[in-house]
Amino acid sequence: MRVCNINIQSICTRLCYYIYIANQIIPSIGNYKLNKLTRIEYQKHLNRLSEKYAKTTVQTIHSIFCTAINKAVELELLQHNNFLNLKVQKDNEIEKRNYLTRDEVSTFIRTAKKASLITT
Repeated sequence: MRVCNINIQSICTRLCYYIYIANQIIPSIGNYKLNKLTRIEYQKHLNRLSEKYAKTTVQTIHSIFCTAINKAVELELLQHNNFLNLKVQKDNEIEKRNYLTRDEVSTFIRTAKKASLITT
């Protein structure tokens, strides 16, 4: 049954975009004029975001920013988009792993032998 013609997903997407713009883009680079913001400064911005957020989150923020820049180019406010093809760094989180290092395995085996858990 169709109650109304409201696309909830687009409302949520717009809200997320607004939050990213208000909390991540404007506070960091909002005081730059678009024609004065350099690729280096913007890359530093992306790197700072990568320290706090997952790679996909940073890519989403970058995508939102590039969409705005593309619109500025379309409206002839800028000549071209200088921020294409920038790399989003990997997550700066501690390496996630489900295995033990060689030293950890040795420590585990020694401890297990002492506790008589392993027989040779």
